Amino acid sequence: MNHTTKENLKTHAGLLFVSLIFGTNYVFTKIIMLDVSPTFWTFYRALIATLTLLPFVLRSPVLQELKYPRIWIAGALGIVCNQLFFTEGLKRTTPSHSSLINACIPATTLVISILAKTEKWSHRKAIGVICAVGGVSVLIFSRTPHSVIAATQTIGDLLTIANVLSFSIFLVISLPLARKYSALAIKGFYFLEGTFLLALYLLAHYALAPATETQTAWQHDFLAWRNAPLTTHAMMLFVATFASSVTYALNNWAL
Repeated sequence: MNHTTKENLKTHAGLLFVSLIFGTNYVFTKIIMLDVSPTFWTFYRALIATLTLLPFVLRSPVLQELKYPRIWIAGALGIVCNQLFFTEGLKRTTPSHSSLINACIPATTLVISILAKTEKWSHRKAIGVICAVGGVSVLIFSRTPHSVIAATQTIGDLLTIANVLSFSIFLVISLPLARKYSALAIKGFYFLEGTFLLALYLLAHYALAPATETQTAWQHDFLAWRNAPLTTHAMMLFVATFASSVTYALNNWAL
């Protein structure tokens, strides 16, 4: 077995592990949001991932990229837009729909790469993209019409598609950075930026959210998180570490 073959096997093994962990991500996140609001959970997830990866950021020259817009755009798309669209979409749709739609990320990334002229078009690639788009279309338009639940799930599917688009664009524009810096360092910076932007989003959300007679929106979310079952806290830590920092870093390493 030559060196190239070994490297390909390592890369695909890493991506297989990413897929397995992401599979649990859909189910765990759906359960988590029964106790914790999507907005609070998105910020919590980014914060824990940032704390996990921050040491790698501080030891890396990745911070020299701060003067270039590419790294800021990548962080906003890959963390903020991706996570907000994902959680808000999953809140409204089913884990199976969310996972199947997100499975279109490779096909969407391929189309964007071709538009960016980093990939070349072929008949085989065209067939793959058509199959992916056709599958998602069947999912979205096969529900019972004029149903409130169906309408809500359709909105969730559309938000998930927005998540797919944001993450696909992120993969394309972040490729040069992924090749230049270590996976843990570059992903740590993305989460650091994302945590800051999500904190601003969270503050704006609480400022605009109406308060009840007994508590404000942030008090409600904090109490819901504090009073959540131990199993929910365990799932939150698992998703925030393995399904965020570890899998995202492995994805970057594979790139």
